[in-house]
Amino acid sequence: MKSIVKRKRGSLKLKLVAVATATVAVFAIMLQPFATSEAAPGVSDPIKSMYKRTAPQFDLNNVRNLPPVRQATGAQLAVFENLKASLDAPNMTARWNDNAGSPDVMYDFATAPSEGTPEAAGRAFIEQNASLFGVSDLNNFRVFSQKDALGGHLIRFQQTFNGVPVSGGGIGLVLNDRKQVIMASGPFFRDVAVNTQPSLSAAQARDAAGADLQQFALSIPAAATQY
Repeated sequence: MKSIVKRKRGSLKLKLVAVATATVAVFAIMLQPFATSEAAPGVSDPIKSMYKRTAPQFDLNNVRNLPPVRQATGAQLAVFENLKASLDAPNMTARWNDNAGSPDVMYDFATAPSEGTPEAAGRAFIEQNASLFGVSDLNNFRVFSQKDALGGHLIRFQQTFNGVPVSGGGIGLVLNDRKQVIMASGPFFRDVAVNTQPSLSAAQARDAAGADLQQFALSIPAAATQY
């Protein structure tokens, strides 16, 4: 009887040792990648490397099959290079919109601080760089939206032509808390020339719409009008 009890106790001890050994092995496997990365200072961190990759270029004009009818002119490129030099911003980058004829986005720069309102600072920046954006008339844009965000200011100017909004056209600016312009986005459509005179008056348009709706007219009993 005693020998049977001893054998059972021995078997239980072997099982406990096996379980403990397996547990240690599992933890060793789980911790191995962390220990290896710490012990190898020359190996780059994959997470940090992921954030160093730039976003791929995506041209919405190509998706919409829009032709490059307004490519950047030599004068615009020269103004951009002069702006980089004047702001001492060698890393300043611009991506051009070849359909609109102005930058889609400009970043990695900062203008001088401004004491005025964000709108005044934004208008001054556009006025000083009108030839860069292709702005020929400073009255051809108006404030579309403005809000405080990111510790600074976001303002969007809507492009207009003869008082009519240009679809998708405008200039957006990001300003920091010192009202320095640190990013600009477009596009502003250069050299817009369309006829904005309506071919119909408001009364004529109303009458035409009423005539088209006559086919859907229904006769409603007078007693039902109260409901």
